[in-house]
Amino acid sequence: MRLRDLLLLGALPLVLTTACLESDKDDEDDDGDGGGDTDSDGDGLSDAEEDELGTDPSDADSDGDGQQDGEEVTNGTSPTNPYSLTYAEGGYNVGACAEPPDAGEMTGGSNGYYDTWGVGDVVENFTLEDQYGQEVHLYSFCGQHIMLAFGAMWCGPCQDLADTVQGEQDEYGPEGFQAIEILVGDLQDNPPDQDDLVDWMEDHDLETVPVLNDGSYEVWPYYEKDFYIPTVVHIGPDMTILAIDTTDYSPSPWF
Repeated sequence: MRLRDLLLLGALPLVLTTACLESDKDDEDDDGDGGGDTDSDGDGLSDAEEDELGTDPSDADSDGDGQQDGEEVTNGTSPTNPYSLTYAEGGYNVGACAEPPDAGEMTGGSNGYYDTWGVGDVVENFTLEDQYGQEVHLYSFCGQHIMLAFGAMWCGPCQDLADTVQGEQDEYGPEGFQAIEILVGDLQDNPPDQDDLVDWMEDHDLETVPVLNDGSYEVWPYYEKDFYIPTVVHIGPDMTILAIDTTDYSPSPWF
């Protein structure tokens, strides 16, 4: 065999070995981020992506909200905030704040029975049940302008306001807005039940607006100044109160 042929044969394993090494390197870093494509927890995000997001690469649900980190990134919610999640029903305009806000003290003074929130206060979270039986968190809408509308089914002005809410949601929702209807009483001024929430939704065509039950007054008294309803509150994207118990029945001044 000629010397040239021996040299070629000897070079062949080296070429193959080099090619395999290059191929393995490519497999480890297909996305070009320098960290490889390893997905230790199987949530659809590489460990390198999780490091960038601040999530736990060994836990598929870093914030414990029942939705995997990769799913949250796809849905536009935050995988590090347990309140930022997609609700199964309602199509609500949830926010994506990376962390829950740091609530402050109530500075609105007393309404004769309770201390109340005031303009400039960063409000606490509350959780109430909606017309679909879901537990809905106020902090789920961090990052959006929120309009709370407290009312009762027997209240004529509350009914009139509810008739306008879906229109406001349709108009301002794409700009970062979520309206929330909260019932404190039924037609007889008793605590509303689940059927009442559904009736309120259907009677006022509330397609993408939560209707929450506060018949036990867990939330309403702390936003109430004069005990006349409807009580409307506007909360900014950073969860700071912009207006409370005024006649600002539309978000338009802020858009």
